[in-house]
Amino acid sequence: MFNRRRTFALLLAAMTTALSLASAGTASAAAPIGPFLIENANGLCVQPNPADTGPDIQVVQEPCDPTNAVQQWLFWSLGGADWHIQNTATRNCLRALSNTDFAQVQTIDCTNISDEKWTINNLVTSEGPYPIISRIGGGSRCLDVFQDRSAPGTPIDIFHCTSNNNAQIWFTP
Repeated sequence: MFNRRRTFALLLAAMTTALSLASAGTASAAAPIGPFLIENANGLCVQPNPADTGPDIQVVQEPCDPTNAVQQWLFWSLGGADWHIQNTATRNCLRALSNTDFAQVQTIDCTNISDEKWTINNLVTSEGPYPIISRIGGGSRCLDVFQDRSAPGTPIDIFHCTSNNNAQIWFTP
């Protein structure tokens, strides 16, 4: 009898933990803000690469189209200036692959790990400009347009933050 109760208690605890982890994702947080476009100083917007079918999809810059759901992003507060950034079309979150210069930025299933954590100061009080800073592995590299190119289709990466760098200036109009 004792073993059955103990087994049941362990099973119940495991189920409770699994349900807690499943509901701990971005969707269970307080209401997001947005949707917003993430527009750079070149007037181009961040979106998943339309030629990539995933599941981990590199993000690129393309001409802004406020009616295009693939360019719209929800911002889920993690407290303070930290956010998860979720695409409205794919429901996936923005993430950096590593805490190194030129690391790819992709979208993937939303979880609560550091590669999906971004710091944006004054997001609620300003439309920008501001840097969007990756917190992967405790780092602080900025969302960046690869090699500061202004052409549509250019990949988005992270790069060490520098002042007055148009490749790292972002707006949420």
